[in-house]
Amino acid sequence: PLDGTREFVKRNGEFTVNIALIDDGAPVLGVVHAPARGDLVHAVRGGAAIADTADGPVSLRSRNGAGTRPTVAGSRSHGDPRLTGFL
Repeated sequence: PLDGTREFVKRNGEFTVNIALIDDGAPVLGVVHAPARGDLVHAVRGGAAIADTADGPVSLRSRNGAGTRPTVAGSRSHGDPRLTGFL
């Protein structure tokens, strides 16, 4: 599937192609590719998430989140006054 269908239609390059393998309800591998930017991130169960960059592969990790303020991601194409009011 595409994430950013409206962006794909607008041809602005702000979309990703997402691929996942699920086995018995559990994720096995995942790939996110942003072709217009040349970004590729992939991960396998039990392994690290890797971002393939121009400088070579970079291992990714999530934040612990303890004691930090939440991070919220939004979309220019799907603006919502309710989200703005919440924030």
